[in-house]
Amino acid sequence: MSVPQNSNEVVKQLGVLSRQLDDTTQQLNEADVAAVHAKEDAKLAEAKAFLSAEGPVDARKSQAVVATHEVRLAAEVAEATVRGLMRT
Repeated sequence: MSVPQNSNEVVKQLGVLSRQLDDTTQQLNEADVAAVHAKEDAKLAEAKAFLSAEGPVDARKSQAVVATHEVRLAAEVAEATVRGLMRT
């Protein structure tokens, strides 16, 4: 980015930065909502897997963790996306 030479260039550059900020804010908001949904989906899937499993409690917990790996991973990736957008 070059240094603005006059007030018109400053105003133009501020407009560009403002649009970039708006776009990033919108992306962050959307990613945050997606992360919340993914986290809750993971919780629900794990609870359902636990309730449908058989055996001792520890075995049922482990079965639920294994059965919900993909949905829990999706939730973690969604949260990582939010953190990434916050750093940009």
